[in-house]
Amino acid sequence: MERTANSLGIDSFMGFEQTQTGMEDMFECERRSRRAFNEKRRYMQMSRSFCNMSEEEQDEATGAMNEGYFVEGQRIAPDNIVSLQENQIFVFGSNIDGAHNGGAAYYALQHFGAKFGQAEGIQGQSYAIPTDGNSYEELKKAVERFTEYAVFHPQYKFMLTAIGTGNVCYEVKEIAPLFRQAYAFGNVYVPRSFMPYVDNTNVP
Repeated sequence: MERTANSLGIDSFMGFEQTQTGMEDMFECERRSRRAFNEKRRYMQMSRSFCNMSEEEQDEATGAMNEGYFVEGQRIAPDNIVSLQENQIFVFGSNIDGAHNGGAAYYALQHFGAKFGQAEGIQGQSYAIPTDGNSYEELKKAVERFTEYAVFHPQYKFMLTAIGTGNVCYEVKEIAPLFRQAYAFGNVYVPRSFMPYVDNTNVP
């Protein structure tokens, strides 16, 4: 199957076992991927960044979504992320001063290219979302900015830590729903504790 797809210039494909269960799993994967793709396309078309792009840039951004886009199963980040693959991004909670002195922030500083003094955004192979010292409303806006970054970078897989539930003392039920939109896109992985609040795979 892979050889045939490559010969036709097709990058997105998936294998499956030729059994009843294999077929059911394949169609479920296709359904999940189609929903994630449509959700991402709809979000892009509503995005201010997308509207400010030239027509050529819009085509390029939308076209990138077709590459390797099949979504397999629930996307759960490891409880302890100690290493990353080349296309993975470590997403952690920071404080508003960017002082990465403890927890996941310190690990990102030591191992994944986080920059001391940078409170938000991509830095090395990590992405910071300011939680400590931020109001809940400002945190929501920061998550929205992360969501937009994720949708415009479909080549990456974003591995989310349980941000805001440690020293900042938010409850999972307060933080996890903020990532429902991001999770829907297919390239964001969340902690297992977040799944009940973000996973809509049972919604037709």
